[in-house]
Amino acid sequence: MSDKLVTYATDNAIATITIDNPPMNPLTTGLREQLLVILDELIASKRPLAVRAAKEAINRGLNMTLSEGLEVEAYHWSYLCGTEDQKEGARAFIEKRKPVFKGS
Repeated sequence: MSDKLVTYATDNAIATITIDNPPMNPLTTGLREQLLVILDELIASKRPLAVRAAKEAINRGLNMTLSEGLEVEAYHWSYLCGTEDQKEGARAFIEKRKPVFKGS
C-alpha cells in the first residue's frame, strides 16, 4: 500500500488532482504536504520568472497595505513585460503553440 494519497494528471491547461481514499480530516499534515508538493510542481513547470515574481509579491504583500502591495505588483509587472519569456509567451500564443520559457 502506498502512502501517496494525492496524484495528478494534466491535459493541456487543465490539471486534475485526485485524492485517493481521503482521510476523515482533510486538513491532515500528510495530505496538505502532498497537495503543496503537487501544486509546486504544477506551478514550477510554467513561467519561471512570473512564478518567482508572484511568490515574492505574495510573501511581501502579506505584511503590506493594499496600496503598498499594488506598488510591488506594478514593479514586477513592468519588469516582466521586458523579458524574453514574455515575448516568447506572446509569440507562442499568436502561433498557437506551447511556449518554451527559458527564465530570461
